[in-house]
Amino acid sequence: MKKIAYKEPRNNKITISLSDRELDAIDRYCKKYKCQSRTSVIREGAVRFVMGRFVDDYPKLFAKDTL
Repeated sequence: MKKIAYKEPRNNKITISLSDRELDAIDRYCKKYKCQSRTSVIREGAVRFVMGRFVDDYPKLFAKDTL
């Protein structure tokens, strides 16, 4: 039995510009990994990047230079 994940409604839209090389890289990735949607690949990559930066910037208990 497949689990069906809750999907938030996506009401916000943005437009991005890509070079030919960038678009070709995304197209090749989608073909190689059998992705059905370039949009989902781009969205997932952007959200992973942002969330990773949030984790990296999270305040630490001990500052690196005090150890």
